[in-house]
Amino acid sequence: MTRKTTLFLVCAFEIALILFVAAWTAWTDEMLDKGNYSATIKDSLDKNGADCRVDTYSVKEKTSIAIIFSIKCTHASYLKEIEVTCTQIPSEQCFVSRY
Repeated sequence: MTRKTTLFLVCAFEIALILFVAAWTAWTDEMLDKGNYSATIKDSLDKNGADCRVDTYSVKEKTSIAIIFSIKCTHASYLKEIEVTCTQIPSEQCFVSRY
């Protein structure tokens, strides 16, 4: 191999490694948020009377005061997709913000 080819391969590997670490960090941050709020989200659906059994959910937006979750309901649920907003204060209050 020539020096140019070797240098290109090393740079390509380093870029791929940086992208992998960045993606992993973002995914880990989202998974921590989801784990902390899983039970709270389910409780808020019950309190709000939302007929939604959670199929999947993800973090739609995160600010310094709130996290907005996008929730897809199972096919057996009346609702198909909703949003739940959780405040990032010690009481961690959540409420359905969009049906």
